[in-house]
Amino acid sequence: METITYKNLPVNPNPHNVDVRILFQDDKIQILHITLNPGESLPKHTMNLNALFYILDGSGIASIGNEVQEVSRDTLIPSPAELERGWRNNSDKPLRILVTKILNL
Repeated sequence: METITYKNLPVNPNPHNVDVRILFQDDKIQILHITLNPGESLPKHTMNLNALFYILDGSGIASIGNEVQEVSRDTLIPSPAELERGWRNNSDKPLRILVTKILNL
């Protein structure tokens, strides 16, 4: 059995300089672990794929399309393709997000 621990994976370089690690990827899905430390953010950006965001730990602000909402641990946020998405950690603790990107339907 293969096991994957996010802390053992390298940080994936990205233009936002936040901790993003690829847990799994094939031709249909990509699963990422994102950590936003206090004050960090991912600016709104558009992607042409569906995604699911699951808050593993912490709290922060999710911006999906025109909606902005504070979210916290054990919350799932579906995000359809072509909507702008962004995140901000406005708390004093790390915000950890599990992201599932559906690459090909």
